[in-house]
Amino acid sequence: MYHAHFGLERGLFDEGIAADAAVFRNSKHDRLIPHFKLALASASSSIVLHGPAGVGKTTLTSAALRASSTRLALAWLNGMPTNAAELLELILIELGIGTARTTRLERLQLWRQFQGEMRATDSRLFIVAERTEDLSPEVLHALDQLTAPDAVGNPGANLVLLGHAGIHEHLAAPVLDSLRQRIRLRAELEPFTEAELRDYLRHQAANAGGNYAQIFAPGTVAALYRYSNGVTRLVNTLCESALDIAAIQHQKQLSPELISRTAVSVLALAEPALATRPAAAPAAPTAAPVALVEPRHSP
Repeated sequence: MYHAHFGLERGLFDEGIAADAAVFRNSKHDRLIPHFKLALASASSSIVLHGPAGVGKTTLTSAALRASSTRLALAWLNGMPTNAAELLELILIELGIGTARTTRLERLQLWRQFQGEMRATDSRLFIVAERTEDLSPEVLHALDQLTAPDAVGNPGANLVLLGHAGIHEHLAAPVLDSLRQRIRLRAELEPFTEAELRDYLRHQAANAGGNYAQIFAPGTVAALYRYSNGVTRLVNTLCESALDIAAIQHQKQLSPELISRTAVSVLALAEPALATRPAAAPAAPTAAPVALVEPRHSP
């Protein structure tokens, strides 16, 4: 709705997961991606990436994996399998392998056959689990067994385990000893700082064929940051809602006031608490400096 109003070629934010040039990368991302590549150099190693919901873990992972190899198969586990059989079926479906009217043993054979084809073509196999802490330890144990190297020469598959702050405690279950031994990187993705948010919006505006300074009035980014705390998904939702309202009301720019009204009235976000400065304590009387010396013990 707002594209023409702001002279944009497309929406300011991508539908789904951004890819290629649309992916915004700051210095934190640029430091993490080489660590991803190094940790996933072994064909069966695993990494754990945690952070708040909506912070961009999926986008960063997609960019990092595609930077790791140009020959790859990628399965995203967005569903919540409740047992090993459902897990195997979900993986095969994600990889485009038909499972209709097959038994569990036949599905296991299809999986081993697919691994063999990947090895024969020197391709990499990555499996990404979203919301890992929602998967039971038994399902994660089955995932470890399915993706570990086997005795017939299949090198296994790399695992990327995404989750929130409790993921490390969840992975501490005794049944997951083998899985933990495969983890070569544990990393955290934090929300944007206000400066990083400004850079992100500059990137998005340029990528959409627009001009950042013509879209965002002074102080708007600060308002976006106050209501979103730098969480990318919330920034996108709040910003797009405000852009639509600005277009309807024929406003030339997003303003801090419009961001606040949209956040509270449309998205029902809480008003950010104003930082209060504590009252200064009364000045203590000046005293002569005292030298602190460790006590010396007599021999």
